Amino acid sequence: MKRLFMSLLATMLLVATVQAQDAIGAFLVDTDGPYTNIRNAPNGKIVDRISTKTTADMTLSVPRNGWWRIMGDSYNNYDKEVEVSLKGSKTGYWIHYSCVGFSTRNYGGEEIYLRATPSNKGKVLWKTTETEILLHPIDVKGDWIKVKTNDKKHEGWINNLWICDNPVTTCP
Repeated sequence: MKRLFMSLLATMLLVATVQAQDAIGAFLVDTDGPYTNIRNAPNGKIVDRISTKTTADMTLSVPRNGWWRIMGDSYNNYDKEVEVSLKGSKTGYWIHYSCVGFSTRNYGGEEIYLRATPSNKGKVLWKTTETEILLHPIDVKGDWIKVKTNDKKHEGWINNLWICDNPVTTCP
């Protein structure tokens, strides 16, 4: 019995570590209509919504076919300076990648690369020296995030050192 408990505990710790490692921060960037729909599963039933006029950020994980699970079942509302709990689902809360994003933090004019693979050795697919570009997250692997530019022209992997997930300030 003790061995089973220890095995279960080790598995739970491993899952928690993997989930925390592959979590990202993002903010609401949806401007299509008055609300962003929150669903109970990828492309599932609408269970809650966030006003598109809200300055909000959240932690995301478990990307699945263009959808992200909102970790902690809540988001931060910067306008009211509160954490808002989501309601209506017993299976988690999901948001589409096109409704969330973050900006690049290229304040020194360095070249920022989108790569074919999640590695500094990956082929460069696109590069820019622009200061702040809005990116939408598609996938995550460790310190790398697969993104699509807001104009939908470019897609690739970027190291998370180059992103700023705060909607109200620039990141250091």
